[in-house]
Amino acid sequence: MKVRLEDRFPTWASSAGSDDLFCAGAWFEHFAATAMRPDEVPKFLQLQGFSNNGPLALALKLSRGDAVPHPRLLESMVNYYSCGYGPIATSPPGSAALNDLVDALARAGGKFDGLRIGPLDRSAEFSDALEAGLRNGGFWTFWTHAFFNWYAETSGTSYARYLQELPSSFPSTSEKRRQAFLRKATGSIVIAQTPSELHEQIRAYEQIYAASWKVPEPFPSFMPGLMHLAADRGWLRLGVLRVGGEPAAAQVWFVVNGRALIYKVAYDERFAKLSVGSMLTCALLERVIDVDRVREVDFLSGDDGYKAKWMLARRERYNLLAFNLRRWRGLTAGFREWISQRRSSIGGRPVASVNVAGAALDR
Repeated sequence: MKVRLEDRFPTWASSAGSDDLFCAGAWFEHFAATAMRPDEVPKFLQLQGFSNNGPLALALKLSRGDAVPHPRLLESMVNYYSCGYGPIATSPPGSAALNDLVDALARAGGKFDGLRIGPLDRSAEFSDALEAGLRNGGFWTFWTHAFFNWYAETSGTSYARYLQELPSSFPSTSEKRRQAFLRKATGSIVIAQTPSELHEQIRAYEQIYAASWKVPEPFPSFMPGLMHLAADRGWLRLGVLRVGGEPAAAQVWFVVNGRALIYKVAYDERFAKLSVGSMLTCALLERVIDVDRVREVDFLSGDDGYKAKWMLARRERYNLLAFNLRRWRGLTAGFREWISQRRSSIGGRPVASVNVAGAALDR
């Protein structure tokens, strides 16, 4: 078995799929090329040579902790664009392969003051292996809150039935508005999926985003590139609503392995009174439930109140912090985190004493 920590993206990983968009090799390849700051150094931990498993990799980066003593960290390759994290794999890794990968991470992390990995589903096998392996490797581990996640299971239902199941009447009202809107000659909704449809719709998306309440994208090439990547793989559902031919609302959804991911939403504030965003949400919900037949719709990161109107359940995602007890900065940072969690446990959930990458950009 070969273990390598390299700066270059592994060539085999480009085609590595995943049940989760945010663990796919293509996601990390695009992220590394378009969404990293100049001071961030990409690192890829690779394992090859398993007898019963294909190669595995973790996409990582080097950083410094913000709080004194400014520990030198090896962390997951994530930021505000990321809503999940896990290994890059050509096939689902077994328990033994995950354990070997985490052991390799612990050895590589021994040269650093600490690790921070996430956002993670704590019930996933990878999370269990990660915590146990890092503890065994001499790290002091802490779970911290990353974000809340609104979602709904949709297997076996229809769009009409789904609206009836929602606790809020707002989506049903929005659907009636959509039907009235589409009866007008001036109203239109397009859902682009293929590369040939993208040029005009991406221009509309960027026009709407610039006229919305959203802050400008910190990495301008990330979203257009991601939409092209997703269209090439059949994942993209780019919805654009126009009023009198003028772009008024846009939403970027992805459909990956039976899950619909609501990634970006925006509307031109001049059209806010028309509820253009809600009408477009209705159109995309109908598409993914009745046409794509997804088993889950996921609003990704954020506990915004409006998401509760559209979804049926909420769950939490976490980050794992691991401090190297063999290095003084790691030990000091570990004590700071322990004190922080002791204080926060009195009145709330643990929040990291150092900034953890992956906090949500307003979607």
